[in-house]
Amino acid sequence: MHAYSMDLRQRVIEAVERREETQTELARLFHVSLSWLVKLLGRWRRTGDLAPLPHGGGRERCVDASAEDVVEDLLRQQPDLTLAELQTRLAQRTGTHASIPTLCRVCQALGWPRKKKGAPRPRTHHPGGAGPAARLAGPAGHP
Repeated sequence: MHAYSMDLRQRVIEAVERREETQTELARLFHVSLSWLVKLLGRWRRTGDLAPLPHGGGRERCVDASAEDVVEDLLRQQPDLTLAELQTRLAQRTGTHASIPTLCRVCQALGWPRKKKGAPRPRTHHPGGAGPAARLAGPAGHP
């Protein structure tokens, strides 16, 4: 999500200073949340600054650029790897333990399509042990 523009921030403060409408009405008018407006106003009154704060950081990436290269290499060697197989091989090669959802996002970011291996069809159990030929012939004694 991107920070609101300085222009919008200044217009909001100017409207608050004019005291023509309540903060709730101003939030609705400018299509911003009331909590954002209140925080902006409080910061402006404390510091006189309207500029957006720098990004707070967040969690470090589990799969860094070098691990992404390994993922790319593994997928080039065997494009039909499942995410579980990719997870195992990445851990073996780099020691990076990434979750399956994380690996899905990495594959999407690298431009690899979502693919699944063709799984064999499950066998169905037929009562009486009737095989395909018996099922085609119909019930016993009838053609």
